[in-house]
Amino acid sequence: MLETHLVSSYRISPPGCTQVSITDYNEVSHLYKAARLKLTVVRLLDEHVSRASMVPLARRGWGAQQDSHAGHRARRRPVIIEESKESGSDDSENTEPNMS
Repeated sequence: MLETHLVSSYRISPPGCTQVSITDYNEVSHLYKAARLKLTVVRLLDEHVSRASMVPLARRGWGAQQDSHAGHRARRRPVIIEESKESGSDDSENTEPNMS
C-alpha cells in the first residue's frame, strides 16, 4: 500500500501548543521568575515572624528589660493590713493587725 505525506512549508504546532515570539517568551519568563522570588520572600518573612512569636520575650531584646522590671514588681506586692475588732475588747491599740 502506498502512503502519501503532505509536505507543508509552514511549521505545524502540536495540538494545544501556542507559538510565541522569543521576546514574549523572555518577558513571560522574567515575570514568572519575579513572581516566584516575591512568593519566596513572603514565605520566608512569614516563617521568620512565626518563629519570632514563639521565642520568649526575654530573648527578643526589648523584652528582657521589661521582664526584669516585671519580676521586681511581682516581688513588691502591697501588703494589706486590716485591723481586727474583737468582740470583748474596745481598745484598738491592743489588737494585732492581720497580714494577708
